[in-house]
Amino acid sequence: DTDPRVIHPKTDEQRCRLQEACKDILLFKNLDQEQLSQVLDAMFERIVKADEHVIDQGDDGDNFYVIERGTYDILVTKDDQTRSVGQYDNRGSFGELALMYNTPRAATIVATSEGSLWGLDRVTFRRIIVKNNAKKRKMFESFIESVPLLKSLEDGQRFNPHLHFASEGPFIRPLVKITPTQFLYLWFKTACLSNNLSA
Repeated sequence: DTDPRVIHPKTDEQRCRLQEACKDILLFKNLDQEQLSQVLDAMFERIVKADEHVIDQGDDGDNFYVIERGTYDILVTKDDQTRSVGQYDNRGSFGELALMYNTPRAATIVATSEGSLWGLDRVTFRRIIVKNNAKKRKMFESFIESVPLLKSLEDGQRFNPHLHFASEGPFIRPLVKITPTQFLYLWFKTACLSNNLSA
């Protein structure tokens, strides 16, 4: 990597709060310890006030945000009409799509209370999280290519996984829809193939 590592110094108290806020963030689940440490080092705290716009629809993406506390409305404007399509309540994250796909912000996020966010800059997000996801997908595709049962399937069937996470670790569910009632499951933590063709 040619980009310099970003580090925002934190107190022990801030680091503890940040780790707590990030523990259930899906995008961080498949990072190794070194990658996660770099992500946490690069994150910065942002205190927001009620009615403050965190991001605006149509803007370029600059940061990914993890919510530590506060409530936030998700607003989408279409045909000159703005409506609320959801809310974050003291947990969650937002802003990843614009960074992952280099697209404008798809929604406006407005704080409806005083709150605290942790931001991760675009460069670090792409360097660690996007590259890691691409690497995992490549590994996944290579593995799928090596499974004889899957060789006869179309690419659209083979490479359309839905990632989920359980307490045991990451798994794919369902990997392949064989028939309307048959699915194939893969469990990566134990590095074995698990068939569940009746689920």
